[in-house]
Amino acid sequence: MPIRRMLAASVLLAPLLVAAPANAAPTVYEAEGASLSRCVVESNHAGYTGAGFVNCDNAAGSYIEWTVNAEAAGTTNLHVRYANGTAAARPADVSVNGTVAGSPAFPGTGAWTSWSRATVPVALLAGTNVVRLTGTTANGPANIDSLTVGDDGGGPGPATDWSDEMVRSTMERFTPSGIGGWSYPVALYLFGQYQVYLRTGD
Repeated sequence: MPIRRMLAASVLLAPLLVAAPANAAPTVYEAEGASLSRCVVESNHAGYTGAGFVNCDNAAGSYIEWTVNAEAAGTTNLHVRYANGTAAARPADVSVNGTVAGSPAFPGTGAWTSWSRATVPVALLAGTNVVRLTGTTANGPANIDSLTVGDDGGGPGPATDWSDEMVRSTMERFTPSGIGGWSYPVALYLFGQYQVYLRTGD
């Protein structure tokens, strides 16, 4: 099938791959607006949101700290948008009000311009909460773009957008030379490439 028709078919699939909205609107806190310790705001890698992203020192203990407001006490998800252009994981502790809630591995994303997210389920107090992400190894944390509070998909625990997961899985399993003839996985692969283009311009 000609590539033009394949691209058209992949775009036509886009409406079918949109997940239902979460029950509550999420709140995004950009990393560049947080309190920083041994970290700087940069904008030299494409794909970030807001005015830039945060690059912390390659040292254990460097951290980013947000002040998060909750209308009521309860459980929710914290989603950390990050990029790690190395092959090694860059684990970090995510604490809420001084108590570690989780320690995501922040594995490599393939490039500093490829962004992913790590999810940590937490309990928030009504009112002001302090969320801190702290690097736990000599490599420091990954580059951090933002923290999203909420977007829970209807309940506590890590939310999964299965439309994004289908595309991500196909992107990981196939390459342009090895994906074969026209099929549904080809459409998913092309749609994934289209999403990357919209996000990075590359």
